[in-house]
Amino acid sequence: MLPFPMLTTINKAGRVAGPELVRRGERLMARPQAAEGTRPEIDAAHLIEEERDRKPDHPAPLPSR
Repeated sequence: MLPFPMLTTINKAGRVAGPELVRRGERLMARPQAAEGTRPEIDAAHLIEEERDRKPDHPAPLPSR
């Protein structure tokens, strides 16, 4: 499983190939250009747990009164 499935690449002509931006109603969404079978599977629950368990480098300061 790759951590960043929607990577940007540069082809031989120097053009940038990345996700296609598509408008759905008022929202602008990124759509991958890779075929559905070639995209990596993402375990969203695992990513969320990993982020929750991450220890911050510097604890937030306590508010002063």
